[in-house]
Amino acid sequence: MRPRTRNLFMSSLVMVIITLAVFSAIPATAQAQTTVTLLVLNPVDAAGNIVISKGTSVEVDFDVTEGPSSKNDELQLIRVDDNSVVSKKKRGTSTTGTVNLHTNAANAIATLRVDYVHAGALVASTPTAPIQLIVVADDGSVVLAEQIADLSEQLNLIDIAQLAQISVNTAKGATNMDDIATNAENIADFQVAPLGTLPADVAANTTNIGNNTTAIGTNAGNIATNASFIASNDGDILALQGDVSTNAGNIADLQGDALTGITSSTNTALGVNTLTVNTGGGNTAIGVNALAANTTGSGNTAIGAVALLVATTANGNTAVGTRALEFNTSGFLNTAVGSSALAENTTGGRNAAVGPSALQFNTTGSKNTAMGEKALGTNTIGVENTAMGTSTLSKNTTGAGNTAIGINALGRNTTGTANLALGTEAGSLQTTGDFNIYLVNKGVAGESGAIRIGAFGTHTSAHIQGISGVTPAG
Repeated sequence: MRPRTRNLFMSSLVMVIITLAVFSAIPATAQAQTTVTLLVLNPVDAAGNIVISKGTSVEVDFDVTEGPSSKNDELQLIRVDDNSVVSKKKRGTSTTGTVNLHTNAANAIATLRVDYVHAGALVASTPTAPIQLIVVADDGSVVLAEQIADLSEQLNLIDIAQLAQISVNTAKGATNMDDIATNAENIADFQVAPLGTLPADVAANTTNIGNNTTAIGTNAGNIATNASFIASNDGDILALQGDVSTNAGNIADLQGDALTGITSSTNTALGVNTLTVNTGGGNTAIGVNALAANTTGSGNTAIGAVALLVATTANGNTAVGTRALEFNTSGFLNTAVGSSALAENTTGGRNAAVGPSALQFNTTGSKNTAMGEKALGTNTIGVENTAMGTSTLSKNTTGAGNTAIGINALGRNTTGTANLALGTEAGSLQTTGDFNIYLVNKGVAGESGAIRIGAFGTHTSAHIQGISGVTPAG
């Protein structure tokens, strides 16, 4: 029963194991004049395994001690079975150092090695001794793999002790069989020997029988000891099975954390505390605490840490980036792409913000469009504004119906309304004025109803066709 149980255990473990050699490399003969030493730095556990979570890098130390080399020399993580490259990095200008080779692509069971390549030729390689590299899904599974490896090592030690004792008992049993054969020959001799030799033969046989009796008693003790070992092993196997069952339950609990509280089958959640209290449908949350407080809101997409963090009943919002629409509660049909885009929005709806900090401090303003870093960044309740370009309308707070296209266009406007500015820094001096038109002109602070075209000292002539009763020169 014990070997079959152990085989089942080992077959389940091998599904997450790939092997990696972790000793110093011997310089290859292909580059006899170059000497390179390689050393894998990932820690080895008590069972002789390297246990890392999937996506963790293999850390390799290199030292070029002599011979030709180049900053373009490569360290490569290689599959031994087909010599395919899992990942690689250039050495750089230093002849000594450490590189990290990613294991992301090693998504199948494989034996790996690390190669040092100069000018397309193999110079050094780690040996291919089967040191086990266990790649698992997360840190919790790393602990599980280490526990299983330790228990497996203990079980193997018990097996070796048993086999040694059984081997001793087998040898003693063979000796007993030889003694019995000798006794049979002696009995045959008694039947044909002269009467005078019988007493000596009987005495010899009596001694042999006594010796056999002692040996049989010893064997009986050894058999009892073996039975005790087997019973102890059975107990260890049962304990190991219990640990595996408990760990399987823990893994199942971890897998369920991301979906705790979800009652609709049309939601997708990936990450800690995503959609944990949701009852709405058609939501997608990817990232730590994305849509964490959503209850009945539907049709939302949140990608990034704390994206749409406090939204509860909001519908139809799209947030991509860390803190995007973070404090939105019931605002609807908003689109935020970029770190902190529409981060402070609460109830404002139908806003579009593309770029870091675009419409960041908007709270209840609606129907605003901001494209570019900090575009409409300080707008709070202003509505129907359009800003395209870095820092366009960046100081606007309550101004409405403004259109600014170009870097820093209407950049100082705060409460001004219905202004139009086209060009870099167009209307950038305007603050509170209304109904102004600026074409490549910075304007004047506080003015209203003005039309300014061109920059002073830059544009020296104007040619406008189609003015009634006027024939333009030139």
